[in-house]
Amino acid sequence: MRGTDRLLLFVRGCVSGLAGSRIVRPRLWLAFAAMVTALVSAAPDTSALAAQASVTQHGYLTAPDGSSLSYTVVLPSAQGRFPVAMVYDGYSAGYAPMTDNGDASIASDLLAKGFAVMGVNVPGTGCSTGSVSPPFSQAWAKDGAAAVTWAASQPWSTGRVGMFGASFPGFMALYVAAERPRGLVAIAPTAWTGNFYDAVYPGGIYNDVFPNLFDADQLQGSAGDEQAAANNSDAQCELNFTQDQATRVPGQNGGPPLEYVAVQAPQHPYYDSEWSSLLWELKDAIPNIQVPVLTLNSYQDQIASASGMDYYSLLDPRQSWFISTNGWHAIGQSSNTWVDETVAFLDHFVAGADNGWQNTPKVQIWHETHGTSSGDVEPQWTTTEPSWPLQTTTSALYPSAGNLLSQGPPVSSGAPDSYRYPMPAGSTADAQDNLAGASAPSSNLWGLPVPTGGNVVYTTPPLSNDLDIVGPSSLNLWLSSTAVDTDVQVTISEVRPDGQEQYIQRGWLRISERKLGAGSTATWPRPTYQKADVRQLVPGVPTYARIPIYPFEHIFRRGSSIRISIEAPVGITATFAGFLSNPTPATNTVWHDKGHVSKWVFNALPIATAVPPPPGVWERARRAVPHEHRASAILGYERLGLDQTSA
Repeated sequence: MRGTDRLLLFVRGCVSGLAGSRIVRPRLWLAFAAMVTALVSAAPDTSALAAQASVTQHGYLTAPDGSSLSYTVVLPSAQGRFPVAMVYDGYSAGYAPMTDNGDASIASDLLAKGFAVMGVNVPGTGCSTGSVSPPFSQAWAKDGAAAVTWAASQPWSTGRVGMFGASFPGFMALYVAAERPRGLVAIAPTAWTGNFYDAVYPGGIYNDVFPNLFDADQLQGSAGDEQAAANNSDAQCELNFTQDQATRVPGQNGGPPLEYVAVQAPQHPYYDSEWSSLLWELKDAIPNIQVPVLTLNSYQDQIASASGMDYYSLLDPRQSWFISTNGWHAIGQSSNTWVDETVAFLDHFVAGADNGWQNTPKVQIWHETHGTSSGDVEPQWTTTEPSWPLQTTTSALYPSAGNLLSQGPPVSSGAPDSYRYPMPAGSTADAQDNLAGASAPSSNLWGLPVPTGGNVVYTTPPLSNDLDIVGPSSLNLWLSSTAVDTDVQVTISEVRPDGQEQYIQRGWLRISERKLGAGSTATWPRPTYQKADVRQLVPGVPTYARIPIYPFEHIFRRGSSIRISIEAPVGITATFAGFLSNPTPATNTVWHDKGHVSKWVFNALPIATAVPPPPGVWERARRAVPHEHRASAILGYERLGLDQTSA
């Protein structure tokens, strides 16, 4: 059976599983099927690869764990020694490094700069032997480190290797760098998360869309590599695949093998040793990195999540450069600016080019990144900071009576607000909703409205000054329910003067898993997600829980309002998120009186430069809002008079 046939069989199994879930709707699994079918049709074509490069070499490396790793290297010419740019992942790197995983622009620019571009498949994917389980293990990192050292020692190499890539190869660049292999001198990863558990179980709630897509992408890469191998009379690939298949226990009804994430993850709903030991956590790997790092993460990335930003502080600030932006998963691949930055970074540190990279600001914040008329994706404007972490001040807003989000805590007893659970949440399935609206100012938060009674909403009055909120945040919530457990989704949005509402960020929590771990901070609550720490609710009794809101940076302009919606994570709640939420019907109640002070705790960044006008569709409405001229170095929360507090 050819690889494409195997993938289609897998897709049918995945779609069958999605269709049979309790809450995932037909549009979700039909969209999933269409998406993966498109992936199949986009399998790499090595004939096109050969036409655009001078020399292409393919072969197999023997890894330290005994795996046979498939690799391809594309050389600028038949003669010479070249700096090496490497991608290492479970997709098509081993046969199509020039087009693997959407990074064709970076690869082609590096080749034109005189780099050798090399791709290697992790064990158990593509034409490589070995095990795909557990993913992101230290064994994978050691194998990748061996591949780097091998590349550095080849007669066509200068001995200097850099790594790049979005998502899977971005993860692996960090892991491999943590092994400190000889020859690795710089990495440029993007679209990586702080913790793989967070991608699969945001807030402890299973996201069954992402694991299926993750597995399908690996099988799609394998299918393409097998086809390429057949076209190139590479019998070793089929031999390797056959050898691996003999050791795998197939899934039921044509589904994925039992070692795949979509099969294993549901068996480990709590943060047990499967997640903390078998997988190598980035928080443990990153402190070992000693080479220069350039990285970009986007806030509305519902696959990798912007929680990777929380780990920036683990990198060496003297040789690390950070870019943060609004937008979807791997948005940098669509941005000419990110492509240019990556190529310049690797050209400087790997090839030794004197291109002035050392003068690049350590931190860039891309504001209102949007699609341009030319098809590019670029920020409307950029600010810079000298170092990470950013120098912020902690503040808070308070849910209050009358659905207000107030500057101060409640001073009296007020009636709580209730909503029905589980009602469908507002959809952000369209990735364009994650853009700033600079190209589509009329884009709304919801593809589908929340049914009446399905959420409670708290909104500030129009802001009298611009307010820059940055980083993770915490909704410290007093909640009661008629059920013994319930799932909460929190949505942060900006309500503009023209009535349009812009999605900003979300957070989630299964309330029974509210116990926090030692690493929690005032603005980044980190539940333990341990089975032993599960505490059910007493029906009707208000209970305190802190819901982690994933990181973002957004300037809420004068004249806009900030809105918090508390709801159920039901339906297509994000581009790649479909939760298997708690199905128990309930009435959930939010408390906000002087005995039960709920509050949203966040960090605000001083606004040192003038904020450009917003997208023109609502500029006229903004001008009508009076502007306060109170003297303050911080033009956001102090002028608002917001309470500066800790959790």
